[in-house]
Amino acid sequence: MAQDPSPNLFAERAVLACLCALFGFMAFTAFGYSLSDALGPGAGFFPFWLGTLGMVMSLALLVQSWRGRAIGEGAHPLKQPEAPKSPGD
Repeated sequence: MAQDPSPNLFAERAVLACLCALFGFMAFTAFGYSLSDALGPGAGFFPFWLGTLGMVMSLALLVQSWRGRAIGEGAHPLKQPEAPKSPGD
C-alpha cells in the first residue's frame, strides 16, 4: 500500500517544480539575447547561465525528493549550538 506524501513533501515538490519552470523560462528568454559580443559577454550571457544552473539544481533537488530523501536529510550543523549561560556567570 502506497503512502500519501505529507503536505510538506507536496509543497517542497511544488516549489521545486515552479523554480525549475521559472529558471527554464529565464534561460530560454536569455538565449534570445546575444551571449557574446565584441567586448566579451553579451546581454544574455549571465541570465542564460544563471537560469541553466538554477534549473539543473532545482531538477537535482526534485529528483532527490522523488527518490524519497528529504532535502537536508543527514546533514550536520556547521557549528554546534552553545549552551545557554546562566545569569550568575
